[in-house]
Amino acid sequence: MIIKYIRSIKLKIIIGNLLSLISGFLLSSKVIKTVDINLLSYTVLGMFFLLISNCLLNNYIDRDIDMIMNRTKNRLPMNNSKILSLLILLISIILAILGLSILFITNNLLVFILSIFATIIYIIFYSLYLKRRSSHSILIGSLSGAMPPVIGYCSVLNFNYESLILMLIFIIWQIPHSYSLSIIHVDDYKKANIPVLPLYYGCLITKKYIIIFIILYILLIFLLSVITNNSLYFIIINIPVMITWLYTSLINHNIYIWAKKIFILSIININVFNLSILSFYKI
Repeated sequence: MIIKYIRSIKLKIIIGNLLSLISGFLLSSKVIKTVDINLLSYTVLGMFFLLISNCLLNNYIDRDIDMIMNRTKNRLPMNNSKILSLLILLISIILAILGLSILFITNNLLVFILSIFATIIYIIFYSLYLKRRSSHSILIGSLSGAMPPVIGYCSVLNFNYESLILMLIFIIWQIPHSYSLSIIHVDDYKKANIPVLPLYYGCLITKKYIIIFIILYILLIFLLSVITNNSLYFIIINIPVMITWLYTSLINHNIYIWAKKIFILSIININVFNLSILSFYKI
């Protein structure tokens, strides 16, 4: 049961989001040449509670399809227990209030608004509506996933061209990441009647989209490297994994093997990107 609770919280996703938040925070802190550890700590804490809340709310909304799909059937069986479902819903609301309260008290108004915006996009527009109605739902959902690094950045500085590029990097990265996952679990999505791109347009069309977005991701990394005046460092750190990702996407494999490789490389790429910022703008 404890393992099922951990799966419902989606700890790996939360850690990844917090890592990107810290990256955004340090990227903007470099401009003012100081790192406010207290502000960083409160921002991470507030977002930690809010991210758990969002994951639990998503599981609550998807409780019917989670029981159908092999990928998610081992999560908490909320669809079979009204009491458990209501308890999870209550906990998620309490955590959302707690997280937003911490951000409101300790951070600026922009961060508070961006946090609410990310929650609305993810829970209402993506989870409640678009996920079950549109094969392009990830294009909207990715906007929410791109908010943690922007929130980290805007904790220190106002929204600007640098934070805009940072946001675009995370939006673009999520497309090949999510599309490759939809190819891997296409039978699951079909069983649950979720309209993912491979079901409606086929895996080959989805593959073309993935390649295009990988190229866009690489171009945006180069652009961020140039405008932050650290082009050589970022390029040296990121280019090996980016080129490997692109090269792998252009090789013809069995589509499911190909998608698994693309998915794994997407995780490696975004983590290397985050770590390249953390290692350069170290506290």
